[in-house]
Amino acid sequence: MLKSMKIPPLQERRKANRLIFFFKVVEGLVPAMPSQDFLTPVRQSKRRIPLNISKTSK
Repeated sequence: MLKSMKIPPLQERRKANRLIFFFKVVEGLVPAMPSQDFLTPVRQSKRRIPLNISKTSK
């Protein structure tokens, strides 16, 4: 059915879309998204136990 409609395979369409998006990012055509909207800081545990590693001589 794809051949009769002259539609390229999904893999080729995805590759083309990735390249188009990359071009838009490089050229500044895609609005920048603030990282704080998508990335959350990692909470550190209050029960932090220090790890002491000592070398033993043989």
